[in-house]
Amino acid sequence: MTWKRSYGHRDRSHGSIVADLRTVGIYVCDFVSAGNGIPDIQTYCNAKAAFIEVKEKGGEFSFNQIKFFSEYPGYVGFARDFREAEEVARLPTQFAFSGAEKLKLRQWTVRNEGRSLGINKFLELIGRKTTAKVKD
Repeated sequence: MTWKRSYGHRDRSHGSIVADLRTVGIYVCDFVSAGNGIPDIQTYCNAKAAFIEVKEKGGEFSFNQIKFFSEYPGYVGFARDFREAEEVARLPTQFAFSGAEKLKLRQWTVRNEGRSLGINKFLELIGRKTTAKVKD
């Protein structure tokens, strides 16, 4: 993977989401300052690790974030609030991006070098209405 260096941005809800996850017993590593598309936090719960990108309502995913999502082989998802973050952390097989969704993201990165996507367009691209997976 080749990454263009960019620095992390802390969304307003980031601190409270991290604190609330820790309060309910979920182990959290904070990577918000890492940049380069690396998600804001990594959680460990129920013997599963998951990266989670924290986004505020109206937020955008950078090209590097979408590229990371598409190429990372493990669990990765996003959350706009504590409830969504807890869902990804506790049940990544249900709430993290699937292989098919990652493939759609990978195809998008090939055609859209350097572009970003707002949350609604991002969800539309992967075929979801919410952070929860759409049932087949």
